[in-house]
Amino acid sequence: MHNPFRSRSNPSKPRSSAPRPPPPAPPTASPAPARQSSIDDTSAPIPSQSTSLQQSRLTALSTLSTKLDGLKAGFTPPASLVFQPSPSSSGTPKLAFVPTNAPFLAYEDALVKLLTEIDGIQSEGDLVVRDTRKALVRRVEGELGALDRMRSEQWEAEMERRKSGGQKVEDTATARGGSMDSEDDD
Repeated sequence: MHNPFRSRSNPSKPRSSAPRPPPPAPPTASPAPARQSSIDDTSAPIPSQSTSLQQSRLTALSTLSTKLDGLKAGFTPPASLVFQPSPSSSGTPKLAFVPTNAPFLAYEDALVKLLTEIDGIQSEGDLVVRDTRKALVRRVEGELGALDRMRSEQWEAEMERRKSGGQKVEDTATARGGSMDSEDDD
């Protein structure tokens, strides 16, 4: 006869009649860690794609960094800047569109375009890409800040020259051989 209290694996050893403890409860889902991005999780790339996407973004950022280095190396600031007449005495007026200012304006424009290119590279929550991108943006903004300081310093120097020489604001561009009109003076 079969004894229900005996284990099948060891028929000579009786089973314990003590009640078994209940099985452990399934683990409760813990909240997911906070994400750095608001990207929808359903569109997240699989890991192998993630690495190649990261690499392509980092390569693009490296290319833009090299482009910035080339722009910096090729920029020679003009000895002096020519300003448009300002309607008020507060703030730095805009630069006149004259050949003297061409390198300055071209460099400034190239930096702004470079920022636009950098903005086109999204980090998609990748911290390495985000930090690399942020560092490059800071470098470009640093160059733009240097141009702004250069413009302000030149304006202050121009104001000192005008005070000591009595030259009128409207006469500055024409005194240097430039035109006060826009780029349409071809």
